[in-house]
Amino acid sequence: MSNDELLQSLADLVEQYAKHRSFIEKASEQAEKFSEVVVHRVVEDNRKKMKGLEEVVVPMIGQASTACLDLEARRDKVQADVSDSQLVLEELQLRAAIGELDDDAFESQSAEVKGVVDSADSNITGLEEELERLRALLSRWQELSGTPVEQEAVSVESEPVDNEPETPMSEGPVSLGEVELDEPDATHSQGVLLVYEGTPQEQTLTIGDVSLTVGRGRNNSFQIKDDSKVSRMHTTFMRQGDAYVIRDGVEKGSGWKASANGTQVNGQLVTEATLVGGEEITIGETHFRFQIVS
Repeated sequence: MSNDELLQSLADLVEQYAKHRSFIEKASEQAEKFSEVVVHRVVEDNRKKMKGLEEVVVPMIGQASTACLDLEARRDKVQADVSDSQLVLEELQLRAAIGELDDDAFESQSAEVKGVVDSADSNITGLEEELERLRALLSRWQELSGTPVEQEAVSVESEPVDNEPETPMSEGPVSLGEVELDEPDATHSQGVLLVYEGTPQEQTLTIGDVSLTVGRGRNNSFQIKDDSKVSRMHTTFMRQGDAYVIRDGVEKGSGWKASANGTQVNGQLVTEATLVGGEEITIGETHFRFQIVS
């Protein structure tokens, strides 16, 4: 399904959902004029229809979020190609200036490079317009359903539509509830994470002096694929002296960006916690176990 087809189908379904929600609100406002049984029947009928729409819309929301990521990647590639082409063009101009290239050679070699630069603005504009339509629709669904949509897919640079709270770096992230744990024994020297434990895919991740990040994006220390509840950059593990610390979210610019669905340690949402070994950590629907080994 093309992005245009996805947009049109999803927009129609979202508006149907909005109508049924509106019918429920209006029926509730008429409660004093009609019998309770009738009002309840109308409300429940529309709720049932909304539920049916949700089953169709939710997978399409995932497709729309993925389409946003794809469009962002394509836009970034065009911008990178422009930067590279500008450098190539500048090099050709220098070679022409010093006489290494004559006019014919310069025109021949620079024609393709100029074409990339000249077409870039229209390409970027088209990608941005498509992104904006998808982001607006994702935001509309979030508003109607109250269901968080993956933030990286809908963040808008000029005016963010972002579910993940931006938190001042100086005070750390906003508390989601903290787990108070004892400090680890200083004689232990290495923290490790076990993921997919007990399966053929089991892996051991070492937490060293450099922070270890986990998320859906490829730039993480460990990438979780095919888990829609995982943010692109979701959780950070770090070593602080002899202690090992888990922190929901990642450092971004001058602040800290929390994940969309939170990070759990032993079943409890945490902002930050010291790990002493044996903790069960849940990121999205993926489970880890932390250990400290000698």
